[in-house]
Amino acid sequence: MNKTLQLCEDGSYTLFSEKAGECYHSIHGALTESLHIFINAGLRTLTENYSIGIAASGNESKSVQSKETFIKESLFRQKGLASDFKPIRILEIGFGTGLNALLTAIEAEKNKIPVSYLGLEPFPISRSIVQQLNYCELLQGNSLPYFKTMHECEWDKEYLIQPVFNFRKLQVGFMEAGLANGVFDLIYFDAFSPEAQPELWGQEVFNKCFRVLANEGILVTYCAKGRVKRALKAAGFVIENLPGPPGKREITRAQKLIQ
Repeated sequence: MNKTLQLCEDGSYTLFSEKAGECYHSIHGALTESLHIFINAGLRTLTENYSIGIAASGNESKSVQSKETFIKESLFRQKGLASDFKPIRILEIGFGTGLNALLTAIEAEKNKIPVSYLGLEPFPISRSIVQQLNYCELLQGNSLPYFKTMHECEWDKEYLIQPVFNFRKLQVGFMEAGLANGVFDLIYFDAFSPEAQPELWGQEVFNKCFRVLANEGILVTYCAKGRVKRALKAAGFVIENLPGPPGKREITRAQKLIQ
């Protein structure tokens, strides 16, 4: 699949896929879009709850203990890190350039909150394209070693990229991936648009998303089309319409709530 670099309005790069006929991110800003949708509307919602849990325990040392235990835990293990805490378990549907994973690793490090991350990508980008992406120049800090490891590491193998970020990627599509039910706390749904990849926006896809999420887990996506929200609701999700990033009026956040 041929892919070419496109410079966005915020100075970050995205890729244009000739096969899909569209870019991986908004041309208004790849970095801006990912931060707005997946970090602000997704991860930070969960990290705030995690921080509240630590504060309510009255023992900051428990967070350190849980992170040390997290290092030894399997990505899909249902058992918590300690009696009080679990890692935030994230599934990304459409690993793509790795930008969402990179921003998540940075956020996890900054807030000292353990994250287990699984990225699915049936059509990985080439190493030569990865080397041209400028995210690490814009983000600085520890972003470059994180980014290199994510792209250079073996498929289907766990890596502790930093003390609170456990990473794994699979070269497989979402519907083909063998995922246990109730495993994930957060889904980054970042496939190409319903027009470009209609097979990834159907009812069965969102039914599976609902199954693999833990109760109170959330799904965030840039797409706010009516038929997508109806499919999410039919799967059992509670829908929120949130303000979108530059160039987009709305995004969607969906939550699994079982009484």
